[in-house]
Amino acid sequence: MDRARSALELGEAFLASVRVRDWVALAGTFAPDAQFQAVVDNEAHPFRERTGGEQAAAQIARWFDDGDVHEVVASGVEAMADRVHVWYRVHNHEPDGWKLVEQHVFADPAMDADGFRRVVLACSGFRPARPPEPAARR
Repeated sequence: MDRARSALELGEAFLASVRVRDWVALAGTFAPDAQFQAVVDNEAHPFRERTGGEQAAAQIARWFDDGDVHEVVASGVEAMADRVHVWYRVHNHEPDGWKLVEQHVFADPAMDADGFRRVVLACSGFRPARPPEPAARR
């Protein structure tokens, strides 16, 4: 039970870091030798592999740092057997317009709970989107 709770807390910390684009905190949710694999909607180079929290966080930062507005509009964290499922949908304003992106993360916690040892991420790609309604923006 404690292990599942700490894994969920780690998932919540991962999500909180993405929400505010705190890449240092995000790197801290990974074990030092973590393996990060991602598949993204990019036909030429759809796969990304990184080792360690800093490299993994830097990869995620590359996807989101262009936006001057970054808002997580829906998200969740749940246990999935021995893994943690973290997902988030982001409305992002980039130099070429508004985008909507959703990412699903499946993470395996390290046995000593020092972070996620393996993270697999699936990304929808940055889809063209309309500006948010004024009432919807905070």
